[in-house]
Amino acid sequence: MAKIGEDPNIGKETRFSSENQPKNKGRKPSIKNQLKELALSDGRVTYNPNQVSKVHEDGSVTIIVPKQELIAEKLWSWAMSKRGNDSIKAIQMIMEQFDGKATQPIDANVTGVNGYTIRPAPNE
Repeated sequence: MAKIGEDPNIGKETRFSSENQPKNKGRKPSIKNQLKELALSDGRVTYNPNQVSKVHEDGSVTIIVPKQELIAEKLWSWAMSKRGNDSIKAIQMIMEQFDGKATQPIDANVTGVNGYTIRPAPNE
């Protein structure tokens, strides 16, 4: 709603409507969904033809991959690697994506000036 004295057509060309839609519709796929897709795949990945950047003389292909998918593939390869520390960290990151971070209890007792202890009020 326009304010008094303002033109009601200001910004009308950029408003969303059935004709005026953004170029990239929808949300980007989450890393969680990308990891799930990689975990459930049989080792074969299919890419759209518009993602093929270059076909080399030896038959290999250069593909443009979205960042989320690239990160998910890298995490998955680290999780499946034989390097123990990298593997454990990657598996932990993947589990945090699916289950969320584990809760960590904290000590809320604070010792103040002159040795007084401050505690939070009990929940009732």
